[in-house]
Amino acid sequence: MKKMRYVISALCISILLISILVYAGRISERTKGDRNENTGGSESSESYVQEEPDEYEPELITISSEEEKRIREHILEAVEPCWNIYEQADKGNADNVVLPDQIMEKLACRLADNGYTVSCGGNICNMQNEELLDVVLKNASAGEEAEAEFFHITKSGVFEWRRLEFKKGEMVMTCAGAGWSRGEEPQKLRISYMEKQKVYDWQYTEKGWLIIEASKSKNHEMDMHSMFRVLPLPQECREYCSRYIVPVSYMGNNLFLTDWDEASIDKVVFNDVFEFLYTMETGKKYEEQEYPDGVPKELYESVITSYFPISASKLEQFPGYSEEKQTYSWEAMGCGTVIPQPQPFPEVVKVTEQEDGTVILTVDAGLLQAGTDRAFTHEVRIKSDDEGNMQYIGNHVLESEENKMPGYMPRMSYQ
Repeated sequence: MKKMRYVISALCISILLISILVYAGRISERTKGDRNENTGGSESSESYVQEEPDEYEPELITISSEEEKRIREHILEAVEPCWNIYEQADKGNADNVVLPDQIMEKLACRLADNGYTVSCGGNICNMQNEELLDVVLKNASAGEEAEAEFFHITKSGVFEWRRLEFKKGEMVMTCAGAGWSRGEEPQKLRISYMEKQKVYDWQYTEKGWLIIEASKSKNHEMDMHSMFRVLPLPQECREYCSRYIVPVSYMGNNLFLTDWDEASIDKVVFNDVFEFLYTMETGKKYEEQEYPDGVPKELYESVITSYFPISASKLEQFPGYSEEKQTYSWEAMGCGTVIPQPQPFPEVVKVTEQEDGTVILTVDAGLLQAGTDRAFTHEVRIKSDDEGNMQYIGNHVLESEENKMPGYMPRMSYQ
């Protein structure tokens, strides 16, 4: 029965993660889905009624052979000097390339050194040579005619190129992707796609995010948004975010979704946040199969008390602890334990240090599917304990009528 439970749990997690990745793992990386589904139709009538154009279809523009040739040569000339960095990178053993973050940054630096504007997938680093693009986007927002281009390097090793042309506030975007072929020797740099279209909607936000909705989004699964951070984010903000916010984020736990402080720490569902803290502590994923009867008392309490100002004796009073088994209940994320929904992405935008050593991280949660760089804002309080461990000591969600908060439900009753 235990073995069957693990199989079912693994299957559910796979299904959940696939659905989440379809619409939540695409910060700054476009996946070309099926855009040809027609939702329009004509009502039955004795007279001929012409069907309306499908408003969800991209408004494509034909690229002439001369323009295609110029674009191809331009991209290949820009990307070719990156070969020696790409060739030496560990790209994983799977058929699909997976580039380490450090390699993506090196590739971006090579393009930037040659004068190109470039960003990286996952917003792992600041856009380089962004000054011209920033000016162009501000002018275009004011209705001026303008034009700019930039590269975007994806985790899968694709060098995406975009040229943006603006006239009276409307955008025409030409896109192309280049990458080295895998499975042939020698590997060749090829253009994998090229298209030109009139963009349905776009905006350049006050925070410096370029948000593009290429064509009207039909639903979350067929979302057409792309987001690129143009203006730089302070390195201090990036480091705090990658260290204390991103590893937990908003999926399957309520650490950053509810208001709590040291006096109301029982609002945090520790059982649901445990696996994320375990990975932060050990660098490994928590494997339920190793502990089929629950998380061992010493392991659970060691992890939780390292990240929260709470004692082991206090934890034992919470639901989920078994005195008889000396374990804590735990349920993996899977079907029925996590709400399937678009997931926000966190961005620390301000760091405030107080005299008592408390650090307040102001976090804007962006949401790709809503086309916003601020679905809601929350303030996370962290503070170093006597042993030098940085601990979470509170969270506060700023109230706003415009908040788009993800739903949360505890994975189990823990009774």
